[in-house]
Amino acid sequence: MELLGERPVWSMSGAERLATLDALEAELARLQTARLQTIAGLEEVGYAQEIGAHDTVQLLAFRYRIDRPEARRDVRLALALSKYAEVEAALPATDRPVDAGRPGDPDHPVDADQLDDPTRPDAPTQADEPGLHDDETGDRDRATDVYLRPAQAEAIVSALERVPSTVPADDIAVAEQQLVNLARHLSPGELRKAGQRIRDILDTDGPEPDERKAYDRESLILFTAPNGVKFRGYLANENAELLRSLIHAGARPHRTVDGQLDPRPRDKRQADALTTTLTIAATAYDATPTHTPASPHPHRRPPNRPHTSHQGQLTHPHNNSWRIHNRRSRL
Repeated sequence: MELLGERPVWSMSGAERLATLDALEAELARLQTARLQTIAGLEEVGYAQEIGAHDTVQLLAFRYRIDRPEARRDVRLALALSKYAEVEAALPATDRPVDAGRPGDPDHPVDADQLDDPTRPDAPTQADEPGLHDDETGDRDRATDVYLRPAQAEAIVSALERVPSTVPADDIAVAEQQLVNLARHLSPGELRKAGQRIRDILDTDGPEPDERKAYDRESLILFTAPNGVKFRGYLANENAELLRSLIHAGARPHRTVDGQLDPRPRDKRQADALTTTLTIAATAYDATPTHTPASPHPHRRPPNRPHTSHQGQLTHPHNNSWRIHNRRSRL
């Protein structure tokens, strides 16, 4: 309770609670960094095998009752940090504790009346307020002196570890620096997405094996249902993006003829968009459309398959202006 100054939370003001939370977060980041360094040291000397464990992963999982995937991830990150100097340097220093002299510190107490006094030397300015003027301050963690947190480091290292070995080391170093700079503003999940985009730019030899294997997992299963059909499946990579873009474009809401908002829920609009897409694809085998069919409107029934008129032309049942000449495709 040293960080809290042995004061109960209920006795702190809002500013004191936020400052105490800053100190706790900074100390957690420092301790987590020290933990990674210690794990790397255990792995280097092989101490886990000396005491009868299969490896350091098994030692961590058994001794501290954590899941093996989590223990394996920690060991992998601890060993990989030494390869990325920028990431390692941006982590909190482990040789000094959290700075004192903040609200909640018994050695440097601050009266509640002084917190609102703008003339005191350590009074927070508008730029110091959390969430305000992030572009001007440039660093949300300035109060806690934490530039990079271990969770962010794990996201960066995992992305860089997947870069092919054919990429020059200089390019990887530039990517590492860019990701470390992005960590000033991005969460671990956002850093993983940024790392994926950077990896795609650096990789000039095509998709990763995992991406190629994803095509083999594509599937479509149809189930008979009353008055219809149910289905589920999986599409990979570009095929998934194609389906998503078509459904998104066709599922946009439309106003009714009397100007009211689209009464259809999102799932209904997406179903109508899929029906329209299938209708267009079905007619493409035998005819070339002269007009692009409009998305189904809420006051109309879902479009059905086109039928043949008495003049030998395919006509959309809900839009007489959409006519498709019945010309067979030539092979």
